[in-house]
Parts: sequence; structure tokens; C-alpha cells
Amino acid sequence: LTHVQPNFLTALADSFFGVERTGALGGAIGDCALGVAVLLVNALPFAEARWGTRKARQYYLLYRELLGKFGHLRNSSGFTWNLHTHQSAGYPLIMGLQKSSCFGFDLKIYVYETEFSATPVICSQGMFADEVFVHKFM
Repeated sequence: LTHVQPNFLTALADSFFGVERTGALGGAIGDCALGVAVLLVNALPFAEARWGTRKARQYYLLYRELLGKFGHLRNSSGFTWNLHTHQSAGYPLIMGLQKSSCFGFDLKIYVYETEFSATPVICSQGMFADEVFVHKFM
């Protein structure tokens, strides 16, 4: 995992959105699928901020599809592609793609909607991450 400066992440996201906007996404995937996956995983918080969690989830599913089809090429070019971010391990849970349980306990916790729980991808990092993960886990 790598931590990079926020302006660099904005550039990665804008690059992905530009490729998609121009209709070149299919060609970009054909040319460099893992490069598109790197752009895509870093673009997810920005996608949620611009278009909402539903669109971010669609992008995440494309990211998973790319990893499934092309992940075996990860080390074939002589270096390892950085295909994950410090928060991407939690995306399946916060996007509703992974079921959660209380491990058989008869536990009752009341979780209220908040401004932060409305944007789980953005808030899955930093000090608000617990609020998002508890909300999604329950």
C-alpha cells in the first residue's frame, strides 16, 4: 500500500474520468488494463463526491472485474502494480457487496443516518472511518 499526496490522487481520478468521458475506456483497458485499475481504485472517493455512492459502486465493480481478468499480469512487467489503496480493503463491506454478521450474538445497536454515513467511500478513511464501518457492518 502507498500513501500519496491528495493532489496526485485528484490527478489520477481526473485522468480516469477523462478517459471515460472521451469514450476511450475500452481502448485504454485493451492497452493497459492494470493501469486503468490503478486510476479507477484511486478515483472511487472522487466519483462518490461527484456522482454519489451508486456510481462509485459501479466503478468498484469494474475495478474488481479488471482485477479478475488481468490480475494475473500484476508482476509480469518486472514491477508490481499498486492495485490497492489504504482504504480499498473495506470497499466490499461499505458498498454492500459483503454480508456482515454479529456472530450469533443477540446484540442490539442503533445506528442513525448521518452526513458521514451518506458518503461511505469518502469517509472510509480518516477519523470518521469507524462511524462508516459500524454503520455498514450493522
